[in-house]
Amino acid sequence: MRARGTGAPEAVRESALRAALALEAWRAAREETQRADALLAARTQELDLLQDLGRAAAEARTIEGLFRGVCHSLHRSGDDDAITVAHEMGSRPEVLTYLVRPLHRDAVEDLARHAGGVLGWNASTEPRIRVERLDLYDGHRGPRDPPTPPT
Repeated sequence: MRARGTGAPEAVRESALRAALALEAWRAAREETQRADALLAARTQELDLLQDLGRAAAEARTIEGLFRGVCHSLHRSGDDDAITVAHEMGSRPEVLTYLVRPLHRDAVEDLARHAGGVLGWNASTEPRIRVERLDLYDGHRGPRDPPTPPT
């Protein structure tokens, strides 16, 4: 009887160890499944955006229509307040800013300056600046406060 009594705690420990290992394996599998689901969701979102961009390009009849459609698609995939497009087509450089919510005028000018800088425009370049509202424009939301400079 004594042998049976000493074996029971060992069997309980082995059972507990097996349960702990099974639980750890389950947690690892769950984490891997969640990671794979997140990657799949991100990839699906990218594919949806590409399809939306292609549709916008196919439906555009003018260059402004193309820019507007692309900006509309980009906005739906993110949380932008404005999207700016700069180009040199036509007789004069132009910057188009598409708004989703109100934006301070100085912010629009900063976006225009930055977009022109990306294209290599120098400081003396004076592009035509146009501001338009996207279909999802929400005028009830006020402009965001400007970011605070780091200290």
